[in-house]
Amino acid sequence: MAVTGARGDRDLPGALVAWLMRPTLTGERRADEAGMNAARWRRSAGVFLIYLAYAVVDMARLHDGPATMAYGFVILAVFICLYLSLLPQVLFGDQERHRLTVMLGMTACVVCYLPIAGGGGLVMTIYLAMTFVLLLRPIVSLPLVAACVVVETWLPEQVGWWQADGPQWSLSGPALLSAIAMYGVRAGARNQAELTRAHLQIERLAKEQERLRIARDLHDLLGHALTTITVKAELASKLASRDPGRAAAEMAEVAALGRQGLADVRATVAGYREVNLVTELAAARQVLAAAGISAELPATTEAVPGELRELFGWVLREGVTNAVRHSGAQHVRVRVDGHSIEISDDGSGPPSAPASSRPGSGLDGLRERVAAVGGQLEAVSAVSAESAVSVAVTSGPAAAGMRPVRRGFLLRAVIPAAVEPPAAVVPTTAFPAVPSPNTAASATAGSGAGVLGSARLGRCWLEHCGLEHCGLRYWPSGRDGDSTGRRIRGPVKMIKVLLADDQHLVRGALAALISLEDDLEVVGQVGRGDEVVSAVTRLHPDVVLMDVEMPGIDGLAAARAVRATAPDTQVLVVTTFGRTGYLRRAMEAGALGFVVKDAPAEALAEAIRRVARGERVVDPTLAAATLAGGASPLTGRERDVLVAARDGATVADIARRLFLSEGTVRNYLSAVIAKTGTRNRMEALRVAEDSGWL
Repeated sequence: MAVTGARGDRDLPGALVAWLMRPTLTGERRADEAGMNAARWRRSAGVFLIYLAYAVVDMARLHDGPATMAYGFVILAVFICLYLSLLPQVLFGDQERHRLTVMLGMTACVVCYLPIAGGGGLVMTIYLAMTFVLLLRPIVSLPLVAACVVVETWLPEQVGWWQADGPQWSLSGPALLSAIAMYGVRAGARNQAELTRAHLQIERLAKEQERLRIARDLHDLLGHALTTITVKAELASKLASRDPGRAAAEMAEVAALGRQGLADVRATVAGYREVNLVTELAAARQVLAAAGISAELPATTEAVPGELRELFGWVLREGVTNAVRHSGAQHVRVRVDGHSIEISDDGSGPPSAPASSRPGSGLDGLRERVAAVGGQLEAVSAVSAESAVSVAVTSGPAAAGMRPVRRGFLLRAVIPAAVEPPAAVVPTTAFPAVPSPNTAASATAGSGAGVLGSARLGRCWLEHCGLEHCGLRYWPSGRDGDSTGRRIRGPVKMIKVLLADDQHLVRGALAALISLEDDLEVVGQVGRGDEVVSAVTRLHPDVVLMDVEMPGIDGLAAARAVRATAPDTQVLVVTTFGRTGYLRRAMEAGALGFVVKDAPAEALAEAIRRVARGERVVDPTLAAATLAGGASPLTGRERDVLVAARDGATVADIARRLFLSEGTVRNYLSAVIAKTGTRNRMEALRVAEDSGWL
């Protein structure tokens, strides 16, 4: 068979050598893994070098001259170095070009040592035979192993001064058994290398699919919104001089579209964390109770098939969120059986158009999840005495005839599938609402459902963080004044504000908006976190509007430094992507407020005023997410191990750093992955950081 190519037949010797000496134990692995495999080889193979003692004893018996002894020990040192140092680098590392060097060098050592040690030096051929097996294909290594066995068996009786009587089967047996064992090791290592390559390939494909999915979701969420924003902004700029009123209306729509786009992006990013029905029921129980809503929840989820629990968890999350934020409900009931889930409440439903009609809303994402398993989602919204969210999984003709049985807000998903016969309805357990002194008054004062939900979430978040004893009050956006909603007017006191944000366009826009308020004054702007303290010391602001991610030091570290340097200056964190982890850390750093940048200008101005008065202001959506996340499930040692793994450290590095065994580190990492509901340590680290558990 001819070898063709640009270099023609000249490539034949090189190709033949490459084929005969194919890598056997190497696979596609990281450098740290190769180092660990090499270390394991040295530990295990080094133990068996004890048999070289026979060679040393025979050399000492036959020769007593110091020069000959030194020469023999030098040969043994070279042999051991090749076997323990260079051979594992060829097997597991990137030194495959030294493959021939190892084999020829070890062979030369054996040939040079035999005249010195006599028959005792034949023990070295055992290691040489194993090296041939590990580095060469069987078609080449088998003849070489046979040659080693022949030399060990019949060479001693051919050399008279070795004083051997007949064939030395005692040496050929161990060599043959060792070679057979190495063939088994070689086959197992080759399978392991193939599994490693397949695993890495699967990881790459999964990352690529996830990247494509994120790109598709962001395009679907933001493509329409950004296009509309661009067109409307152009229209507003042309109408500014001709029709100022219409231009203002167009810009108001641009602002609304921008807020909706940011909300969709936040929901999309947060939604990548896997959920399950059990954890969502626990979170729902906590959120509903803390928000002053009595709940009737299932006592068990055993009747729900495993493949439906994640879907039902998403449905439960959406239903409870709607109940808390929009419906103004006082009671929520969740019913679950083997193929359906229903969330109903006694509220009035969403205050505006049906939720399903809003592009990019949570219901749209839920509809995509149901459609992904071949189901169909129906959503009906109307103002009534009761609203319900339900998902049903059925099969056969009955699925086509299912219709909403409740008035109000109804969400139903029908998934045709072959399922087990419907089980009995899971019994529910009633959970009374946590008494809230302001709930009844707020409900009778005519406030909207959104304001009521925000007030509840703000109060229960303060309780959740252990801050209710501080005398702080939470005021949602849009309420200014006393508990009756009357606006309080009095002498205007100028509030000095310092802006800290690394995006100069955003910083300039915030400064322009704040300067429009009669009682707010922007006294300075900084673009780095390490410039905040010096600006506070120089300008003495009342409030610092702090972004989280800034160069130098981040905004949370800067907030802690501000509180330590100037206790009278309050910090209001204003960030683009609100995360519950940032919220927890901001409160621990001493910040009094945490809001997102797309909040309406009036709400942002009011947040500044309340923070200046020493009141705590928290975005209601983030408060709900923080409550749903609950306290950290990680132990102190699990947190230490996860933090140590943040820089990509190996298990061995973490063990040395924390003075633990490698097995203990693996156990901690497995526990962390299980508690966070993730698949690997990096996903667990992301979830823990986003949740504020580190």
